[in-house]
Amino acid sequence: MGRWADNEVVAASVGKNSAALLGTTTVTSAALAARLRTVRTVHDLDTLARSLPGCFHLVASIGGRVRAQGTVSTACQLFYGRVDGVTVAADRPQTIASMTGAGVDEELLALQLLTPFGPPWPLNMTSVWRGVRTLLPGHYLDIRADGTERTTRYWTPPDPELPLEPGVAALSEALETAVAARTSRGATISADLSGGKDSTSLCFLAARHDTRLVTVHAQSSDPANEDRVWAARCADRLPHARHLVVPMKATPGIYAEVANGDTAQPSDTPLSFTRGR
Repeated sequence: MGRWADNEVVAASVGKNSAALLGTTTVTSAALAARLRTVRTVHDLDTLARSLPGCFHLVASIGGRVRAQGTVSTACQLFYGRVDGVTVAADRPQTIASMTGAGVDEELLALQLLTPFGPPWPLNMTSVWRGVRTLLPGHYLDIRADGTERTTRYWTPPDPELPLEPGVAALSEALETAVAARTSRGATISADLSGGKDSTSLCFLAARHDTRLVTVHAQSSDPANEDRVWAARCADRLPHARHLVVPMKATPGIYAEVANGDTAQPSDTPLSFTRGR
């Protein structure tokens, strides 16, 4: 149950097995169905979850048991709680809180206001809503037929055994695949162009595709910050993209959303980086 665009849902069913990918991916329904034919238990989806390109929630029913998860990066998160004795999961904690009548933990709410990146780990993995739990990265939620649940870890960081040269090739291929998944589902894609190496690399990878690219650079208040210089140099080498530069004075302050509210884009917790959104 939810609201997605048609190009954000890939679903397949084979016998008693069903799965849906909610987000962006290059996987087709036919390819997903082919993978489901070899699945016998929710644990058999580990390889599938680690190998599919894109950014999405994975929800599957395997022989009557449900497996649900987000991404290791937490770009897609999952939260869960008990509603009338049955485990319910959602991509927003407030959805579950509204069903259970859960209140807010004021101490955890205050931690969300720490700047610039919010509370430190593992406190950043705790929901501010009482009775609502956050699924940890690299874990999936296993909901049994009787409504009870458990969480299982399916991903751990790989050991640093790969030499530099093949490691560079593997990282490059992974980034290219991820960007291709994002650019395959729309006519326009936007990307941060801060001037740093990470965002710059992604912009140049996105520019290889036919998708219209719009880069966004939010200027720093520090006159000694060299990011704007490097962002401008990179923009000159991306002539077919549209480049949006946001002056520092045009962005809200750190606590602007807390002070003024933001009814157009409701959030489950205060965001210290309101200007980024």
